[in-house]
Amino acid sequence: MKKIYLFFLAFAFLSLIVSIYVYYNLTPLLESHTLYSSVYVNEEASLGFDLNDSALTFGNISVYGTSLRKVTLNNPYTFPVYVNVKVKGSISKVLLYEPITYVEAIKNTTLAITAVGGDKSGFYDGYIKINIVKANS
Repeated sequence: MKKIYLFFLAFAFLSLIVSIYVYYNLTPLLESHTLYSSVYVNEEASLGFDLNDSALTFGNISVYGTSLRKVTLNNPYTFPVYVNVKVKGSISKVLLYEPITYVEAIKNTTLAITAVGGDKSGFYDGYIKINIVKANS
């Protein structure tokens, strides 16, 4: 009887591991976008910005200052999606954002990304990767 109990416990655990793997690794990717991003944090307050449609730049901000950029997310699909945001590079130290955003079918929403100067001046850059995957209904 004890062997049967252990068998079912092992089977349940293995099923859980396989389910988690399938959910996180085999969810179909609908779209993927990678944007270069940068910010220059300096001691003196200065005005600086860059209007660019191929990069998400935050310009110049002072130490302890902030800069906000908003990205409009359009879901043209007839089903809901998740928007997953990942940041790579030194800019990941100074950005605040929601890593996962749920968007209803055929709706728009806004993703806010904020650069926070912190207490260290310097140039920070990297890449923001935005993946759009189908939400499980």
